[in-house]
Amino acid sequence: MSTSPTKTKVVWNDSLERLYDSWHRRVAAAEHGHRLMADRLRRRYFLLGIPVVIFTTLVGTSAFASMQNASANSITTENADPDVVLLIVGCISVLAAVLSSLQTFLRYATRAEGHRIAALRYETLRREMAETLALPWESRGQPDRALDNVRNRMDRYAKESPTIGERMWGGELARKFHLSTVPPDPPRPAGPIVIPEQGADGR
Repeated sequence: MSTSPTKTKVVWNDSLERLYDSWHRRVAAAEHGHRLMADRLRRRYFLLGIPVVIFTTLVGTSAFASMQNASANSITTENADPDVVLLIVGCISVLAAVLSSLQTFLRYATRAEGHRIAALRYETLRREMAETLALPWESRGQPDRALDNVRNRMDRYAKESPTIGERMWGGELARKFHLSTVPPDPPRPAGPIVIPEQGADGR
C-alpha cells in the first residue's frame, strides 16, 4: 500500500521575512512614484492647457474686434496697419492650434489619471502588506499563499499601470526606499553544487 508523501508545511523565517519586506518596499516605491508622476503630468496639463484657453479667447476676441473695427473704419483712423493686426491675430491663432494639438497628442490628463489609479492600487496593497508585517509570524498564516497573492497582484498592476520611468525608479525612488536591483533570492543550501556526470548513453 503506497502512501503519498506528506507536504512540508512552510513557515515564516528570516529569509521569507526579508523577501516580503523587500517586496513591501518596492510596492511603496511604486505607489510614491505613481503619485509623483500624476502630480507632474497634472501640472504639465495646466501649464499647457491654460495658454490654450487664453490664446483661443484672444483669437476669438481679436477676430470679433477686427470685424467691428473694419466696419467702422477705425483701424485707419487710429493709424493701425490692418495687415499687422491680421498678422498678430494669425500668429496667435496658429500658436493656439499648435498648443491644442500638443495637448491632445501628449494626453497629460489621461496619463495623470492612469498614474493616480495605479497609486491607489499600490496603496491598498502596501497597507495590506504593512498589516502582515506588523503581525507576529504565527498569526500571519501560510507564507507561500501571502507571497503568491502579493506577487500576482504586483505582476498585474505592473502590466496595467503606466510606466514610471527608469530614471526616477533607479534614482530618486531607489535611494529613498533602498531598492536593490532585484529582490533578494532565498539562500541556497550550504555546500558545493555537484553536477552529475553524464553516462555513455548521454543520460
